[in-house]
Amino acid sequence: MSLTLTKDAIKQRQKLNVQETDLRIRRQEGLTLGEKIEAYLEKKVKKNASSLITDSFYNTEIENGISFYVRRTNVMKEGALNKKE
Repeated sequence: MSLTLTKDAIKQRQKLNVQETDLRIRRQEGLTLGEKIEAYLEKKVKKNASSLITDSFYNTEIENGISFYVRRTNVMKEGALNKKE
């Protein structure tokens, strides 16, 4: 008795193995880095825009020999402060 596998059956089995491995890893480690970033940014979306503006700062940029100011904000600031404490 021989067992023959088609390319489609092999691909489906490989896909199933990858999904099972991902689930097993997620149970052990929790969220992936991408999922953590998305969750953090979702929290920031809910934050008032005025508080984001007050947290912003100006940074000098030079492009093609022309100096100009760019307004930036550090959305990861709160997380960085919490790790230091």
